[in-house]
Amino acid sequence: MDCLIIGYNDLDFGKVVAEVKSMGEDNVAFRDLNLNFIEIEGRPYRGQDILNKYFNASSQFSKRRFSNHDLLWPAIPPIATFLHNKGFSFDYINNFNIDKDLLRQKLLQEDILTIAITTTIYISDSPILEIISFIRQYNQKVKIVVGGPYMSKQTEEKDDITLQAFLKYLGADIYVFSKEGEFALFRIIQELKCAEDLDAIDNIGYLHHGKYVITSVKGEDNPLDKNPINYSLFPKEAIGEYINLKTSKSCPFECSFCAFPLRAERYVFTDEHWIREQLNAIRAVGTVKNVFFSDDTFNIPLTRFKSIMRMMIAEKYPFRWHCFYRCGNSDEEAIMLMKDAGCTGVFLGIESANDTILSIMNKKSRRNDYATAITLLRKHGILTFASIFVGFPGETYESYKDTMDFIEETAPDFCRPLVWYCDTTTPIWRDREKHGIKGNSFNWQHNTMNAREACDLMEESFMSLKSPTVYVPDPGFNFISIYYLLQRGFTVEQIKRYLTNFNNGVKAKMLFPGKREIPINLLDNIEKSCNLNITTKELDHDIIKAYAGEAYESALQYWLSKFKDYSFTSRLLSDPAEIFKPTEWDQLDFESDKLYDSNTVDRVMVLSTLLYSLSYLDGYSTISILIGSTEGVYFPIIIDINKSWSFDELKRKVSFELKQAKKNYLFCFHILANRYRLKKYGQQVPVIRYAFMECERQYQNTLTDIATSFPEINKNIGLTIIGRSTNDKDFSGLKFSYNAEILTSITKIKSLFTSTLEQVKANHNVKLSEIRYNRNNTGTEVLSSQQNLQKQFKF
Repeated sequence: MDCLIIGYNDLDFGKVVAEVKSMGEDNVAFRDLNLNFIEIEGRPYRGQDILNKYFNASSQFSKRRFSNHDLLWPAIPPIATFLHNKGFSFDYINNFNIDKDLLRQKLLQEDILTIAITTTIYISDSPILEIISFIRQYNQKVKIVVGGPYMSKQTEEKDDITLQAFLKYLGADIYVFSKEGEFALFRIIQELKCAEDLDAIDNIGYLHHGKYVITSVKGEDNPLDKNPINYSLFPKEAIGEYINLKTSKSCPFECSFCAFPLRAERYVFTDEHWIREQLNAIRAVGTVKNVFFSDDTFNIPLTRFKSIMRMMIAEKYPFRWHCFYRCGNSDEEAIMLMKDAGCTGVFLGIESANDTILSIMNKKSRRNDYATAITLLRKHGILTFASIFVGFPGETYESYKDTMDFIEETAPDFCRPLVWYCDTTTPIWRDREKHGIKGNSFNWQHNTMNAREACDLMEESFMSLKSPTVYVPDPGFNFISIYYLLQRGFTVEQIKRYLTNFNNGVKAKMLFPGKREIPINLLDNIEKSCNLNITTKELDHDIIKAYAGEAYESALQYWLSKFKDYSFTSRLLSDPAEIFKPTEWDQLDFESDKLYDSNTVDRVMVLSTLLYSLSYLDGYSTISILIGSTEGVYFPIIIDINKSWSFDELKRKVSFELKQAKKNYLFCFHILANRYRLKKYGQQVPVIRYAFMECERQYQNTLTDIATSFPEINKNIGLTIIGRSTNDKDFSGLKFSYNAEILTSITKIKSLFTSTLEQVKANHNVKLSEIRYNRNNTGTEVLSSQQNLQKQFKF
């Protein structure tokens, strides 16, 4: 065999997560990845992994596994056809990680001259290394050739010394660096068969005496119309139901975020006759249900595009199709023709809806073009997927708000925000001094933003995105997955339902990172949404509503307003204590101290008394405390105590604040513990010094969870009070966890709390200004209540 072509290697996702996570959980690369998987029993699952775990449907639906790679890998047909036309034999492994056993058999039993490893969508070297290692394990003789987009990019980014080290690290025999590699691969096989020197081949690197010889660079052009795909070379079952078709090369635009302009590839497109022949060949296969036109600019020129649409309508092709679509080169006639020709949906590279940013991007389309196109596409029943960048040079909080406001106003069906990746091979890099660009990849900053701030905006977009627009995770589920699931029997409503519940599982992981498992009610919704026999009515809609974008925005406004201008420095606490590892304990027993009375002492009374006591001793009218509730959730409440209130008024205020805080607790610390998000709104992470845990049996787990999940909040807490429960309503006493250095303060707190509780039990309507203390209570001089309040409180 002259050449064995290897398609895609979908790495073990658990290893991918571990590798990216090892760079740090605050690293932008991990934060981006973290939006796209959930964890069950410690194992990460992507969108289609979960479908494979829980999918359950009637017999009319196929039971084969769900995968974006459930197709003939797109890089294989053009390479195979090219080699076949040159008279060379080929075979292929479509999916490395699925077909390892078959590959092992071929390596051991067949005489293979070369193995070609494609790198179409790789962004790291890990998949390549794994394939090469596997091949070497079973066959030392075969020549390994690595080519494709990932390899061509290396010569653009690396100097000679770095490139040599990288090629040796990968360990292949030969590399192809051209943008198009079919001809170079043909020449490699030709020379190897004749035992000739490889020097005569352009655009390659080959190992010679321990060093890679890099040959001359010369443009390679393999015209599409001269190399139509020969589908008869592949079994029908291998081709399956989904095919990619490219009708043009390169792009006529010069967007500053794209490397195409600097690569100077000429934009060329095939004619209608060639496209008809390819579509006829696809129809002749007899199995294809979906075609993806993968051209970057399928609808350019517009006259050609309309002509293609009319041809497809006349031919009455049985398959549906989708494509990338340019909104600036569109009109209603084109969209009507698309629908009649079988178009299901489009990918819209919106990038930004702020015209200033679009100008910096050198985009030809503007906000109005996108709005018009989305409106018309929806009118004619074509699904829309909006891709946007976060953090491009010039981006500000205001410009990105323009984009998200646009998404909310136009409501595309699906959306995916992406942190801008600083690629040094793109035109914007030439203007790096103008924009103050420093760093690259996901570690950058410029005049108006840095990568971590952009990442926070992306996460906020994920949290706040509202129905009917649904966030699409990637990797593991992306634009083409939508049409793949439609092909497999899902409806658009079922896809959106599933993604909404999957995304809620991701949100739970992000909101409570210290909890390793998804809440059971969320997991139940996820499992049910994988089942096509389940109706929407059978889902828990209260949970869906609780995690919705509207709930996030409501919580955002609530918590920002609550802690606006809040600042606090405790007189009682000098240094924070590690509350989950207490160094000292003290307690107060209501029954032995004759304070307990189930008819008069309830939870709100205890908490109100405690808040008043703490605020009195610390000298602040505004007091905040972290609550760990009996439901196992936690949140802060903040009370601005008014001296003219009666104690009953304070209780009503505390009760109201508890209810409001519980209503917004889900997103609480995702907002308040995030310095990047608060900076956007001109606020800082609040200093909360006290914690009150309502359930003694669960407090340890709750405190550990807070410490693990939100160190920015946990680090300031110096005193924890635990309410010892007698039933669901009352406490039998309090326990105190504190740093040994504040022992005197604990004595004051206990004494003041006891005195206050005695007085408010006797008279619930007593004015706060009328509560009196003596030296035994506070350890301070005797003052009248009015003098005390004037001195201690900062009204």
